[in-house]
Amino acid sequence: MSFEKAFCENLGRAVTPYEVREIYFDEDSERYMKKDLSFKCVDKDCRAELVPVGVYIQRRSKRAIHFRAKSVKDHTCLTYKGEEAGKSGTKTGEDDPFKMTRYPSELILVDNKGKSKNKITTPWTDEEIDEEIKNPSTHGDGSTSEWTKFGTKSFEHIVDCYENGNKEILENMDFTLGDKTKKFYKMFKNIKYFYDEKGLVYYGQVGLVKKYGDNYKIFFKDKVWVEKYMPVSIYISSELIDRYGKRKIFREDMEYIINNKDKKVFCYFVGVYPEPSTYEHNGKKVESLQVNIANLKHLALRFE
Repeated sequence: MSFEKAFCENLGRAVTPYEVREIYFDEDSERYMKKDLSFKCVDKDCRAELVPVGVYIQRRSKRAIHFRAKSVKDHTCLTYKGEEAGKSGTKTGEDDPFKMTRYPSELILVDNKGKSKNKITTPWTDEEIDEEIKNPSTHGDGSTSEWTKFGTKSFEHIVDCYENGNKEILENMDFTLGDKTKKFYKMFKNIKYFYDEKGLVYYGQVGLVKKYGDNYKIFFKDKVWVEKYMPVSIYISSELIDRYGKRKIFREDMEYIINNKDKKVFCYFVGVYPEPSTYEHNGKKVESLQVNIANLKHLALRFE
């Protein structure tokens, strides 16, 4: 049995796996690289033990991270599910399927100081979680109930929804990014067609990463036709990396891509738009489209 939220005894509140991941990999966190948080069912009358799945893995794959019941039979909150609650109490396997059921209705963009750039949608409350446990909502028609309209600051969360979410729901669900509100899937654009609209989430396969001293440049595999074919790249300065809490693993990921050119990696970014740029290379002027990202929390890598 899988869960998208858990009660953390150490923090005294409900958390998402994305919050836990941030705490674990953030070098500025007192819990950096410490697996010392314990997780329980969000139902205050249950509190059966949960374990994080995929949360502590450095290089994210397509699989969504989540919490899983350590023993199904310990979950008194599942009694209304009849036979499911009566299954064996053995630990669930790592390969058990996980289906996302709750989707953020807004990505809350933040600056480097963690301040929100846009209005925050009401997050989940303990009362709403309790109500959902007692009366599970159904979204077969793609609708979103009031309590599920919550915002997230985690860009990884949004990417996971895009790659793992229920297609029927997300094709019909409204999603807000900055001053735009569109159907969820309409908010994503392949880098090849970025010029169709500004203010979206853009993505594409990484072609290569080049290192310039302590700085890096990510080049997308696909070039974009703008009167002629032009490369699209993201320049990432050492200063920008140093302001990022997960700076160590970011640099390790860059080096991994440089040294493993046969591996397929996808890059997502948000909050910025490719702009024309001209630079000199071997005495020649090169025209390109450059993404000047200002916050690495708005960039996500996915490894296959």
